[in-house]
Amino acid sequence: MRIHQLPVEVGRTATVGSFSGEQAPVLTVADGDEVVTGTLGLWAGRVRREHTLADILALRGQYAGGGPHTLTGPIAVDGARVGDALRVEIIRVRPGAHGYNLATPAGVSRGVLADRFPAGFLRHFDIDADRQVATSGALTIRTRPFPGFIAVAPQAPGPHGSVEPGPFGGNLDIAEMVAGTAIWLPVLREGGLLYVGDGHAAQGNGELNGTAIECDLDVLHLRVSLARSAWLRMPRVTTADEITTVGLGPTLEAAVQRATGDMADWLTTLGMTAEDAYVLCSVAGRMSVSQVVNRVVGVHLSVSRGELPGQGAQWR
Repeated sequence: MRIHQLPVEVGRTATVGSFSGEQAPVLTVADGDEVVTGTLGLWAGRVRREHTLADILALRGQYAGGGPHTLTGPIAVDGARVGDALRVEIIRVRPGAHGYNLATPAGVSRGVLADRFPAGFLRHFDIDADRQVATSGALTIRTRPFPGFIAVAPQAPGPHGSVEPGPFGGNLDIAEMVAGTAIWLPVLREGGLLYVGDGHAAQGNGELNGTAIECDLDVLHLRVSLARSAWLRMPRVTTADEITTVGLGPTLEAAVQRATGDMADWLTTLGMTAEDAYVLCSVAGRMSVSQVVNRVVGVHLSVSRGELPGQGAQWR
């Protein structure tokens, strides 16, 4: 096992707004290697404490045509083949000292209460990574930093905008993807081609006004390993205590159905009957809304390992 250091530099190891399977790897690692890197905030990390909403809207306009996310990668995994899965374990996350929450004006906002705040607004946060708090005026928020974007290269030719998630992962915005979590991504291109970005110091489920506490991630320490012939249809998330499926769709109902279907299928591979799996999803599953602001609705369904046959030992 080797630990790689990957500096973040836009134009060399990071891109803004899009990702693809045609981009050359910025780093190649072996199965089980670790990568210590970071991410820049939205729009190449150019938002500063002194910026106003007007400043940020002008900055946003300079990156029209793609997403706002600054993506570190791609990182190739030697020997990763289509049909395998990348297991990306998040070992350590440390946010930068400055963050912000942005509600864009109603004409461009996807926030759920955009009509109540037609002019939009901006809140800057001071982040104390050691104390694990972020403050803005009267607000003091407990930080739980995580990368909102983790993806492999999509199967279809690119480039692909960074906003909409898909089977490849991407802008999932699952707030539980903190240190100690592993996300499993279906390999859709040789080498996998892993991208990470969209640093958040904290985010509520749903990301309801359109953004989290957006920030740089000064440290993002990952371990990347291969699961052969996993043939995943969608990303999965695991911790020491839970297994989680991801559902994406044009509506909440479609996303819920997909997350539930994937969990029911997963539970049957662990030894449950189809009926028992469906019952367990209903009586012990924990369904959460990941995000509703990325054009594609995201949910995730979690089941405690204590409810699983053999506690799902092969999915650690």
